[in-house]
Amino acid sequence: MRVLLDYADVVPGADARLVLHDLAEMKDLIDRAVESVQPFYVANPSFIGHQGKTCVMHRRVCFLADPADSHGYFYSKQLMATTRITPACLELMQAVRERFGVACNGMLFNEYARDSYITDHRDDMKNIDRKHGVFAINHGVSRVFRIKQYDHAAKGACSKSKGPWWDFPTQEYTGLHMCGGDFQELLTHGVPALASAPEGLRTSITFRLHDKDSESKQYESFVRGKRKREEAAALFEQRRKENDY
Repeated sequence: MRVLLDYADVVPGADARLVLHDLAEMKDLIDRAVESVQPFYVANPSFIGHQGKTCVMHRRVCFLADPADSHGYFYSKQLMATTRITPACLELMQAVRERFGVACNGMLFNEYARDSYITDHRDDMKNIDRKHGVFAINHGVSRVFRIKQYDHAAKGACSKSKGPWWDFPTQEYTGLHMCGGDFQELLTHGVPALASAPEGLRTSITFRLHDKDSESKQYESFVRGKRKREEAAALFEQRRKENDY
């Protein structure tokens, strides 16, 4: 275990750390878990963005859990519905619990190629246990994992002139633990598109502790709002055709 970043060194009293773990002994188990989810990936999931425009995430995604524990993973007012966890993933989750003391019941897989990226963002922790944070396993080629300060006034990641950035090249069969109750409040994380990025696929596996009871209100809101978002998207498409843009 090695602490890569302790944000208390920047903001005294802040409870936010990035911790690196060596998972080389878990290589075979990680490989089996990654292989086991291949049939369940959703390619290029979309969400409704500004003014009803449909936006596409250029990657493959799936979320695994026991349906009794979670409705799914919420992102950008969308829902990646729960797929029942595979035996290999259940074994990997149990290993993460036992070896690192991370309580978790859901696994989010993101697989993407050289020309794809993850926009700077903060995880929605509304129905996630903050105490245990987010534990991420790296599989595949190395990419830059970038952390930035969050600018609450601008409601986005700080530019380099306003706050520091930290870049950490990911290494296969390692874990990155975003821990501390302030991490997702004070910092963003993402994977930028860089010309130096290697060819090949990277998969990130993130572990969180979901609370289905507290998710229920968000799930009901999602179901009610889904039709409105679909209507907005249809209106946007109609206007696009009418104006030929």
